[in-house]
Amino acid sequence: LDGNGMTFIFTDNEIKEESFLEFINNILSSGEIANLFAKDELDEMYSELIPVMKKLQPRRPATQDNLYDFFISRARYNLHIALCFSPVGEKFRMRSLKFPGLISGCVIDWFQKWPEDARIAVSRHYLTDFQIVCSDKVKDQVIDTMSWIHESVQDTCVSYYDRFRRVTFVTPKSLISFLESYKLLYKDKQEHIVIMSERMSSGLDKLDEAGASVAILKKDLIEMNKVIALASEEAEEVLATVEQSKASAEIVKVEVAEKKGQAEVLVKNISAVKQVAEAKLEKALPALEEAEAALKTIKAADIATVRKLGKP
Repeated sequence: LDGNGMTFIFTDNEIKEESFLEFINNILSSGEIANLFAKDELDEMYSELIPVMKKLQPRRPATQDNLYDFFISRARYNLHIALCFSPVGEKFRMRSLKFPGLISGCVIDWFQKWPEDARIAVSRHYLTDFQIVCSDKVKDQVIDTMSWIHESVQDTCVSYYDRFRRVTFVTPKSLISFLESYKLLYKDKQEHIVIMSERMSSGLDKLDEAGASVAILKKDLIEMNKVIALASEEAEEVLATVEQSKASAEIVKVEVAEKKGQAEVLVKNISAVKQVAEAKLEKALPALEEAEAALKTIKAADIATVRKLGKP
């Protein structure tokens, strides 16, 4: 409505339904899509187009048919459609047969093989501002290598067709995709190298710490060896003392065994004497009992009589 030019870019990746191409075919063939606008939308559009048409075509009456024709003519003039389709496979051929406006209503721009200066220019455009850890000379060689790889793949595709009669397309988009993939792969590998470098630095730090710890442990080991040597000497002295004490204990043990034997003999002798004494005691008990009985019969007068005797 404003009279500004507009380009509608439509790729084959955006074709979710084949009906999309029917609308595109109608636009390319007749410049309009039937029954696209509702009546209220048309009325609103007509009200906006009336002053524009009177300004550009003042002698033309502002009827609905004239306004709609004016709108269609402006749409054809200002709207440009750019279709980006790949010729690979059967889909492009079948779509061209079903929707002839894709061929008759378009100017086909076939992407041919890029020259070397164009490939280098594209590679330089994508890699100039990309950070690569190298010198400028090496970076220029990398850019030239990208162009050489793309050309080598194209030559390989031709050889593949000659040998197997199967077409493999390598388009300029392939070079751009290859450059983007290279950048992603380079970043991924660079991050991996940084991580591995950090791990290596951390490992070296750990090794340095371990070396310092080992040096400290060596010093401690030397001191501990000295302590162990002193403890060994003391242990040997204690062992010698124990050996001497053991020898003395053996002598005492022998003496104790001898004393024990003598004591056992003495106990046997005592037991024998005891038995004899007990036998004599048993024999003397009746006499003792008779004496005690006789003692009980003695009276005080008998004791006085005995005292009076000169020799009792």
